[in-house]
Amino acid sequence: MFPQSKLWTNRLMEGLAMPLPGQAAHSRLAPVRLWEPGDIPSSARPAAVLILLYEKEDTLWFPLIRRISAHPGDHHRGQIGLPGGGLSFPEERLEDTASRECAEEIGIDASNVHLLGSLSPLYIAVSNYRVQPFVGLYRGHPRFTKQDSEVEDIHEVCVSGLFDPANRMRCTVSSSRGLRLDVPAIRLGELIVWGATGMILEEFCQLIEPVR
Repeated sequence: MFPQSKLWTNRLMEGLAMPLPGQAAHSRLAPVRLWEPGDIPSSARPAAVLILLYEKEDTLWFPLIRRISAHPGDHHRGQIGLPGGGLSFPEERLEDTASRECAEEIGIDASNVHLLGSLSPLYIAVSNYRVQPFVGLYRGHPRFTKQDSEVEDIHEVCVSGLFDPANRMRCTVSSSRGLRLDVPAIRLGELIVWGATGMILEEFCQLIEPVR
């Protein structure tokens, strides 16, 4: 039997080579109005995140992190997200940022990360970041060690959970500004994923399962 992980990886590679769904995918999980590319402020800070895929039990998994709650300068404190962050210096390539931040936050060996491609960038107004998501495949099984100053928990998530209609929901969340918002979300085990992370995962999902 052809392993599920190989089938999904092949579909993903085909999808990454085609025009990306971009805002059509993002809009399904967007908590607020999407920013048009021309509306993004020139002051937006570049950042990168990584969907780090790895094989386990003949299927694909990836890690999500919960950012620490007691971080005064983090607009996303306590939220579920992908490992990643901002540039360490202006000339750093975004793909290098994604691998470096992933290594720092969850303790993986960056030399074992094979980057497959990039998804559509999106703007996060609350933190003024223009985020570039990347997709990578880890050679072997990663051993995770959290960065205590940034990460509260690391959760391993099976890709199959993204495709289950029962995991799609709406929920009420608290924003970093104390607002109560009714938002579209994805339930992944004990995690509720919404906002930018949900939007990124929705585009990733559509590359593997375009007809849903």
